[in-house]
Amino acid sequence: MSIENYERKADSIRLKFNSKRDLVNSNSDLNQTAKQRQIDENKAKYQAEMDQLHESYKAEKQQRLSDLSKELFSMTHKLSDTEQDKLTRQVSYRDAVARATATKDGEELSALLRTAQLTGDDLQARAVALVSKEHGYFEIAAEAVGKHKVAKLNELTQLEATLTAPSVALRFNEGSLFILD
Repeated sequence: MSIENYERKADSIRLKFNSKRDLVNSNSDLNQTAKQRQIDENKAKYQAEMDQLHESYKAEKQQRLSDLSKELFSMTHKLSDTEQDKLTRQVSYRDAVARATATKDGEELSALLRTAQLTGDDLQARAVALVSKEHGYFEIAAEAVGKHKVAKLNELTQLEATLTAPSVALRFNEGSLFILD
């Protein structure tokens, strides 16, 4: 769900609540206590809808984040790989991540990536992509994942920012706690 779709649905919930609240407030058959009770009941109902929408949005974003991370950085197996081949690749990938993590700077990561590309070492290239992204060397990460996956790397980076940025968290909280007077 896009942020625009999330906001549209949240606005719809707010409008339904406001409409119900206005309807209750205009009901001359109810005293103030009865009006407040109905408004509180409606507020609880629509707050639950808003909370559910918010949780659904966060869960979708977390799932997309996980899917992109796996696609960009996890090791792959061939269908013909035996269990021993898979175990060997796992150990090789762990070693590749350790080598990439042990680098001191972007220059060393670039050199490691060049070596991986020259030798056709896909696991090392993925490890360099992972470590480069984690350390903020986006250009190196982009080169490591390849031109056809840079858009996904961009999406992953933006998605991580939206899930951790205080301004977005504040917007969610305002959407979740939508008490309107």
